[in-house]
Amino acid sequence: MKHLYPLLIVALIALTAGHYIFSPKELYIVHQCSLQVNGRCVVSDKGVTLDLRLSPFPIIPTEDVQYLLRTEGITVEKATIRLLGHDMNMPRDEQVFDLNSLLDPNRLEATRVFPICTEKVMTWRVYVVLKGKEKWVRTTFDLKVKRLEK
Repeated sequence: MKHLYPLLIVALIALTAGHYIFSPKELYIVHQCSLQVNGRCVVSDKGVTLDLRLSPFPIIPTEDVQYLLRTEGITVEKATIRLLGHDMNMPRDEQVFDLNSLLDPNRLEATRVFPICTEKVMTWRVYVVLKGKEKWVRTTFDLKVKRLEK
């Protein structure tokens, strides 16, 4: 039993090192870009660039919004957007959907109806997650959407 402990410690160190070396690296891009200005943000870090565009802009709740994401520095296997409402006086509204590429693997897009809220101005957080073979990239954008007054 006494000789088993060093072997267990070496095996644990090897597993930990192997996980760190061979698993995809995760990059969280921190930025100050505001989608609020014109519906577009370009952010980059460590050789990865993301260009997110929403159209039409400004966003109209219950209308179709096109999400277009151009990427550089990452081979994307799966791209997901999670749209989550904040500061609401009702149950949390959330949409999760994939961005897809038709011809260009660095051009990913989706079209979804934008959710509505009872608040006059609603803050939404757009979570972007890109999964690649060598790395995962994550970032968030905040967006304020005004409800149409009738």
